Amino acid sequence: MITFNCTCGQSIEVADDMGGKQGRCPKCGQVVTVPAAAPPAVSPPPMSGPWGAPPVAAAPIPALSIVALILSLVALPLLVLWGAGVLFSLAGLVVGIVAWVRSAHAKRGKGMAIAATVVSGSTILLVGVLIAILIPVIGSALGEAQKSSCQMNLKVIGGAMRQYERSKDAVPAKPWDLVDAGYLPPSAFRCGGDKKWQEGLSSYFFQWSSQTSDEANPRAMIACDLKDNHGNGRAYLTRSGNVGWMTEDTFQTALSQPENAAFAAALRTFEAAGAKHVVLHR
Repeated sequence: MITFNCTCGQSIEVADDMGGKQGRCPKCGQVVTVPAAAPPAVSPPPMSGPWGAPPVAAAPIPALSIVALILSLVALPLLVLWGAGVLFSLAGLVVGIVAWVRSAHAKRGKGMAIAATVVSGSTILLVGVLIAILIPVIGSALGEAQKSSCQMNLKVIGGAMRQYERSKDAVPAKPWDLVDAGYLPPSAFRCGGDKKWQEGLSSYFFQWSSQTSDEANPRAMIACDLKDNHGNGRAYLTRSGNVGWMTEDTFQTALSQPENAAFAAALRTFEAAGAKHVVLHR
């Protein structure tokens, strides 16, 4: 509708299609021209860019993605603790995969879930590689340590035997005499790899004559590892107190030497009986 006033003060209201036409004022009868209808208000187009309308609030990052990333990052410095590092890595990997699947149609969080999954998976892979490298190294180091331990034990036994001989002018009749005389602890007769050893048993085989050091052949063997101690060789002790290590083939060759004939015969008889330890009689 168009609303306007006549010069006489009368308010007149007509339809929009009467704009620009003439008619008489109902009060004074004067001919008046109806003003044109005002154009409709036009809303300005929406503005864009930094000075436009305020941005729509960003969707929140899924909590699972945040948790997965935190777990994976915490696992890295905990690698020095192995168990804790692997535990956090596994947790990060599982949560990261779940977050990745759940954020497949989300606008945010997918990248964080992928990053957490990759970091956790890489950490677990690194742990696996380190374990694969270290297990053989540690096994070899333990084997060498056990070999050295057996040679040291036999060295101590040889030294105790010489002390016994000097103090009593006689050779000990049996190895346990060295314990009874206070020259050795019972643990000197234990191989480091022997899990079934107990006091009163020996992981080493002994055989010596009653000859003194001056009378006996210094190169003759008087003690050695039992065959099952290491599997790939044996430590041995000679009458002079020397110790060493031989592979099994080299050891069997050494037993064939004349000075080791009595020792070899006694050792083969013992091994044929299937015994796992030498019983040290008091």
